[in-house]
Amino acid sequence: MSEEISIEDIERARARQRLINAYHRTFASEDGKIVLADIKAQFGVSFPAFVARDGGAYDPLHAAIRDGQRQVVLHIEAVMTEEAKGDSNVEGAEVTVTTE
Repeated sequence: MSEEISIEDIERARARQRLINAYHRTFASEDGKIVLADIKAQFGVSFPAFVARDGGAYDPLHAAIRDGQRQVVLHIEAVMTEEAKGDSNVEGAEVTVTTE
């Protein structure tokens, strides 16, 4: 039993692939790697969200903010695990054929 694929499904897949390709163009470049490393350092995404403050108390609001910052980096890294395919023109990738 085959499943029908609608035009909307195809358009969603194309839009998703364009987005994945854009992430790769941005964050796989040398500049993108530098920017992502800076974001990680600025927001301390490698550290726990719950950090004891002066007096040993935990601040749940601060933890929620840190977790939100961490989620941004995790999202970028998750998208970067998906494969970039074709070029930026997903609808009609340009192909050059040469014969020798």
